[in-house]
Amino acid sequence: RNVALPNVPTVLEAGVPDYVVTGWNAIYTHSGTPDAVVARLNREIAAVTADPGVQARFRELGVEARSSTPAEMQQRLLADIEKWRGVITDAGLAGQ
Repeated sequence: RNVALPNVPTVLEAGVPDYVVTGWNAIYTHSGTPDAVVARLNREIAAVTADPGVQARFRELGVEARSSTPAEMQQRLLADIEKWRGVITDAGLAGQ
């Protein structure tokens, strides 16, 4: 459910089964960035997104701020690539 629209039914509640579409944003570095730098950036970003003031501001904008690990983000990216590849293929849009 969208935090900005708590009384609006979800797509499932509106009668569309198996509909799961979520947006996300990520911060990336260039290939070869040292693991220690990636870990530090991840810790700092997680701390900022956990801040109650930041959370409140994001809610005002209608989004939910969450952080994850680099490995979780990579899994999410790869899963979304596969998901949307299937949607595109099933819709006959591949190669257009």
